[in-house]
Amino acid sequence: MALLSSASTQLAKHGIHLVANTPDIVQAFSDKAMTFERLSHAGIAVPRTMIILGELDILAVGLPCIVKPATGSGGSVSVFFAITSDEAMIYADFIRRSGNVPIAQEYIPEDEGEFTIGVLSLPNGSIAGSIALKRALDAKLSVSYRGRGGLVSSGYSQGHIDDYAFLRSQAEHIAETIGSRGPINIQGRVKNGVLIPFEINPRFSASTYLRALAGFNEIDLLLRFMAFEEKPGPMSITPGWYLRSLTETYVPDSQIK
Repeated sequence: MALLSSASTQLAKHGIHLVANTPDIVQAFSDKAMTFERLSHAGIAVPRTMIILGELDILAVGLPCIVKPATGSGGSVSVFFAITSDEAMIYADFIRRSGNVPIAQEYIPEDEGEFTIGVLSLPNGSIAGSIALKRALDAKLSVSYRGRGGLVSSGYSQGHIDDYAFLRSQAEHIAETIGSRGPINIQGRVKNGVLIPFEINPRFSASTYLRALAGFNEIDLLLRFMAFEEKPGPMSITPGWYLRSLTETYVPDSQIK
């Protein structure tokens, strides 16, 4: 996404319009250290987040904490739960040796729920709509790590979609505050009724298909606006459980070439 976005002007010269957020939003929110610094300055509640330069940075964030790369951690890749500073430093060194910048982030318990919320803003800045999924974290597919008093979700979002108006309004406020002009996906946990984002991805989410099943086809909405200036009307979300599954498949030897 970052590569395509930075080339959007070149693509436009060849008649290709990139269906994405603006290059500045993609650049800023593809970097987690920059993301949370920007959100914090805008007065949005965020978990304490710091680039790990030494043990003092981990202690400033507090333990337990999450250690992850500043870029490229989609799907919970290289996201670790640390309960001691020594452990966090080991994870940070692993991330650094992998060519990335490690950050430490305050751990927010999942007691009040973890949500993935999509907010679609039109190129003129108006909100086309939003949809919230409360993640089901009792299935192994949805969990990357569980133990020692902590839980890290995986990249496979599934769970309950409903109105969740209060949380969606908070997510829409974030989109308006940062000047989003396209899709963003906000992942966060709720603390005292407040949505605390721990990840913001400036792109269509992997749960886009589940959202379309629920009645929020964000890609179609954006394409219709861009192609025909068709403004989205009122949306009707179908509440319920939206789940993923693994399907066993048999392939006989005779079909393998």
